[in-house]
Amino acid sequence: MTSSCRVLPVLLVSLSLVAACEGDEDNSVSSGELNSKEQAADDDSQDSQGGGSESSQGSDDSEDSEDSEDSEDSEDSEDSGQEGDSDKDDDDDDDDDDDDDDTSDTGDNDDNDDNDDDNDDNNDNDNNDNDDDDDDDDDDDDDTSDTGDEEDGLVYKAILASGDDTITAFDNARHTLKPMFEADGLLDANTIELSRESDQQVDGVRATSVDNIRQALVDLDVQEGDACLLFITSHGSKQVWAINGQSGLRPSDLNQFLDDTCGERPTIALISACYSGIFVNPVSAPNRVILTAASDSNTSFGCSPEAEYTYWDGCLIDNWEASYTWNELYDNIKSCIEAKEGGGGFTPSRPQAFFGADMMDMPILHR
Repeated sequence: MTSSCRVLPVLLVSLSLVAACEGDEDNSVSSGELNSKEQAADDDSQDSQGGGSESSQGSDDSEDSEDSEDSEDSEDSEDSGQEGDSDKDDDDDDDDDDDDDDTSDTGDNDDNDDNDDDNDDNNDNDNNDNDDDDDDDDDDDDDTSDTGDEEDGLVYKAILASGDDTITAFDNARHTLKPMFEADGLLDANTIELSRESDQQVDGVRATSVDNIRQALVDLDVQEGDACLLFITSHGSKQVWAINGQSGLRPSDLNQFLDDTCGERPTIALISACYSGIFVNPVSAPNRVILTAASDSNTSFGCSPEAEYTYWDGCLIDNWEASYTWNELYDNIKSCIEAKEGGGGFTPSRPQAFFGADMMDMPILHR
């Protein structure tokens, strides 16, 4: 367009020069031609502008088409996105459900496993605890067996002595009563025996004498929680418990020996002899039980060479297991003696008993 505008002036100038030479008619024709050319040039310009408008419309159509396609694509994309989101939500829900199920299963399994483990641990601990308790019980049984302890908590320590070797009845009673005492919890290690018979003085059995009785009580080593048991059998007089070939044991001596060794510990003295009741008053104390074969003025019976036991010793042995307390034992022995003496027409020996205030109804040994 610009080039056409630049050519027209040049042509106009040239035509003017020709017109000057050839005349006005020629100039008119040239002007008409020029106008015709200018009109042609204008038409070309309009055509060019028209073409540009079509191109612009085409561009608009293209843009509208693209916008339409973009809109459809966008809608499709949104629909697809919604469907995708829906699918995703469904998948997420399914996954969540699966996760919940898995978590629930896992949690339950873990809890169950933990509970099982805890139960196993508790069972193991219970078993261990039960094993420990069984061991403790075994230890307690062993301790009880070793010490002779029972519910009363006493450890009995005993002396068994015979004072005459002219007949066997006295040593017979000592031999018989020892295992009976042991059956009720007395231990051999806590027992000292004495005899006047030299043949009997073996296996730790000592010779009977006043000094040896005292020393035996010392050797028992009575401590807190212990108890004393004394059984002595022999002939007797109104002054002493007789020891053949030796000075006899006086009540005052025995009382002193017990004070020095057994002290305030529970003490039981079983004294078998004629006139043995002489020991009751001098030896009595709140922590003592004293049983004698006769009163302080009566003889006892059964001291013959052919007798296995004296009357009182035999009744003690016969009624030992049938009696629960020392009180019961005394009553049973007295009944036994009365039956024997009454049947033989003897003067009653009148067995005696003393029960200290701390010893009333006390069980025999560990019964």
